[in-house]
Amino acid sequence: MRKFSIFHPSDENVELKERTTVKQQNMVLDATTLYNLEILSNSRGGKEGSLLYTCDRCSTHFGKRLLARWLSAPLCNVYEINERSNAIEILRDQTELCTKIREKLKTIPDLERLFCRIHSLGHRPLDPDHPENRAILYEDITYSKRKIQDFLAALSGLKVANEIVQIFSKSTDIAASSNLLKTIIYQNADEPNQSFPCLDEILEYYTNAFSHSQARNEGKIIPSAGVCKQYDQALQDIRENEKALNEYLTKQKKILKNHDIKYVHVQKTRYAMEIPEGACRNLDDDYELMSSRKGFKR
Repeated sequence: MRKFSIFHPSDENVELKERTTVKQQNMVLDATTLYNLEILSNSRGGKEGSLLYTCDRCSTHFGKRLLARWLSAPLCNVYEINERSNAIEILRDQTELCTKIREKLKTIPDLERLFCRIHSLGHRPLDPDHPENRAILYEDITYSKRKIQDFLAALSGLKVANEIVQIFSKSTDIAASSNLLKTIIYQNADEPNQSFPCLDEILEYYTNAFSHSQARNEGKIIPSAGVCKQYDQALQDIRENEKALNEYLTKQKKILKNHDIKYVHVQKTRYAMEIPEGACRNLDDDYELMSSRKGFKR
C-alpha cells in the first residue's frame, strides 16, 4: 500500500488582508473546467445557458471577446475585484449617462481587429525574396480601397471613443469615486500613461490631412496642401517640369511648322514627341527615333 498524506494549502490560514499580496492575479481554468462549469458554452456546444451568454450585455465585438477572456481567467486579487465591483456599482447609478454611452458604443467598429490589420500592413518582410513581397496583386485598386476603408473605419471609431471620454469628463463625481474608472475613461495630461490618451490633436490632423471621400472612392490617400512639405515640393517640381516641357513643345511646333505635334507615353517612355511623317523631313541629327505608327514617328 502506498502512503498518502493530506495536502494543506499554504494560504489555508492566511488572513484575507494578507491574501491580497499573492502575486497571481488570475485563476487558471483548464478546458475541462470551462466545459464542466459551462463558462463559455453549454454541454451541447451552444452558447445558450452558459455563463458568457447570461452575462454578455456588451455593445462592441472587442468588448464581448474581453468579457470571454475575463470569464476564462477570473480575478483572484481581492483589491482588483473590489475595484471592479465599485466601478460597476457607480455606473449602475448613472442610468441616463450609461444609456447615452451604450448608444455611442454601438456605432464603434471592431477596433481591435482593425488595429491588427493596420499594424500588420506596416510590418512587411524585409527580405525582397519573401513570397509576400513578390506577389502580384491583379486587383490592387480593390485591395487598396479595402485597406483605406479599414483605416477610415478605425478613425471614425476613435472619434466616437473620444466623444465618449468627453461625455464622461462632464461627470467629475465618477472619477472621484473610482480610481479604475478614472484611469480608463478620463484624460489626464499630467499622467498620460495612467489615463485615456488625448486623441484630439491626432484626430484633427488625420481629419484635415486628406479627403476621406476621395480616398474611399479612388483607393488613394492624397495629402492636402500644407500637410506634407516633401509632397508639396514634389508637386511644385512636377508643375515646373511640365511647364518646361510644354514650352519646349510649343518651340518645336514653330520650328517644324506643324501644330499636330504632341506628347505621347509609350510603355516606359514618357513625353515622347509624336510628329507627323510630313514634318519629319525637316529633322536633323539632334532627334532620335524611338518608335513609329502609321503616319507618325516618335
